[in-house]
Amino acid sequence: MREDLPVYRMGHVALNVTDLARSEKFYVELLGMRPVWRSEGEIVFLECGNDDLALIQLPKARGEAYSQHQPFQFLNHIGFRVRTKEAVDQAAEAIRSKGIVIQDGPRDHRDGSRSFYFEDPDGNSIQILWDPRRESP
Repeated sequence: MREDLPVYRMGHVALNVTDLARSEKFYVELLGMRPVWRSEGEIVFLECGNDDLALIQLPKARGEAYSQHQPFQFLNHIGFRVRTKEAVDQAAEAIRSKGIVIQDGPRDHRDGSRSFYFEDPDGNSIQILWDPRRESP
């Protein structure tokens, strides 16, 4: 933490989405996130432990323009942590069982972590990650 700028943790990630209800259902039902605040039809704040995800409804015209320009996005991915290496594979199997395609992995990385990637309904990349440096045995 910088003394001149006392930021100590990230508050949330905000995603533009083309269908707010569909995206909320995806994150709640698939990843177990909990809605904590909403402005109907405009924004939903979801909670995952100490982290928050804000889903923001794009206006219809912007949503249509966005859909035409995919797959390029400025967001690289959103990462969700699991507590064990084995949990990565369990999560991948659970995601596949919902008919969702795994884009990459599960695989081990050079730093000893293990992860896989898949996409939400708007094509945003999501990573499920176990990092041995951040999780106690």
